[in-house]
Amino acid sequence: MIKKMLIFTVGMILGYNAYANASVFDMFGVDATGIAMGNARTASANDWTATYYNPAGMTQTKESEGVNFLIAVNHLSVSPFGSGLQNNDNKDIEGISVGMTHTFIEDFIHVGISFYTPLGDTQQQITHYANANEAFLTNKLYFEFLENTTEQQIILPTIAFKVLPFLSIGGGISLFIKSMTYSHEYFPNPLNQSQWYMNLNNTQQYTYVANLGILFHPSDRFKVGFSYMSADDFPIVGAAFVHLNAQGLPIASNFTQTINTILFYSPAHASLGVMFKPMDNLELNGDLTWVGWSSYINNHDVKPQQESYTDPSTGVTYAGQSFSDIYIPKLGVAYKPVETVCVMAGYEYQPTPVPPQMRTTNYVDNVKNVLSTGVSYIMPYNEGHIHFTVDFQGIILGDRTTRKVVAIDADPNTPGVQNPGYPGYESKGYIYDTGFAISYEY
Repeated sequence: MIKKMLIFTVGMILGYNAYANASVFDMFGVDATGIAMGNARTASANDWTATYYNPAGMTQTKESEGVNFLIAVNHLSVSPFGSGLQNNDNKDIEGISVGMTHTFIEDFIHVGISFYTPLGDTQQQITHYANANEAFLTNKLYFEFLENTTEQQIILPTIAFKVLPFLSIGGGISLFIKSMTYSHEYFPNPLNQSQWYMNLNNTQQYTYVANLGILFHPSDRFKVGFSYMSADDFPIVGAAFVHLNAQGLPIASNFTQTINTILFYSPAHASLGVMFKPMDNLELNGDLTWVGWSSYINNHDVKPQQESYTDPSTGVTYAGQSFSDIYIPKLGVAYKPVETVCVMAGYEYQPTPVPPQMRTTNYVDNVKNVLSTGVSYIMPYNEGHIHFTVDFQGIILGDRTTRKVVAIDADPNTPGVQNPGYPGYESKGYIYDTGFAISYEY
């Protein structure tokens, strides 16, 4: 088993060539069981999925291995009032997760690792500028945190200790990459930019964020868990050196542009969960998750619209529009009508951290109601059980109407530029996903 763990770990690291973050797991879940139970798994995850939900939960089984396939279909739309481009651009998501755990030293040390990779593009990152100063060439709007932000790999190595018969602790890291980019660009004739030469130097550097967990487990019928994962982001930093052959024209021969871009930001989140089994065949789970969206940074590594704004035409002052922290309640239930079948259902409510976008930014985001269900077939095998699980999840976005109060950008450098989204727009949609998982544990 140790050899398998080593081969698995080395293989994942060698194949890991893109940014890792928890966006797929945050949005949908890790495997069919977790998704079917509304991701209320902080106190009950006891197999390889505990590497994400709560590393301390790995101490509840000796060994586990699993694989999960996910496919998600987006139906999102943003419809501006009057003239404007309606956005119905949607991209389906397909990915696979694998993981395993193993026990050392008579149930004292437990190690695990899980890995997610998309089955389409290895890394899909498309930046949409939400500010009128940068997006004035189009008024097409996007769901900033749902569209084209989930095509990255994830790798989660973890370790856990059963420090007391009723108490376990665990920790791990979420590995990801930051990019150092230097480009040399040469224009033989700046007035004819059809000829352009570029030499790019890009260095990938690994970094990580913490993933911690505690589990209080006085009995198999009652458990309390706590987990925390810190914030991460994917920055590209460096410089672009531009050289111009002016050919006698009064144009500067060269200049340097600083590169400092945040392509993706995932906020810190913490969960408190309880698992209770009133009967042998019934399990109830409840989680409350805090998500630190108030620390959100945009593409330019700054918080959006912290300052207040006074409309010069009306004299009305509007409060700043920084993002807010949110709390997500999650509920999950599992019922076994017979020993070999388990039926599951779950629900979670996700408020939006984004305030009304009345001014020059358009961070499109809606309240989400998440409903899920699934069924497992449990087959005894050797000392444990093999689980075959299917799930279905629907993420329903509440309709949201945004009415803009700023028609024209007040930036003197871009006079008369139309504010994208003005006079307003409606955003709505839904996402549904399904998956299939096979896992073994004992």
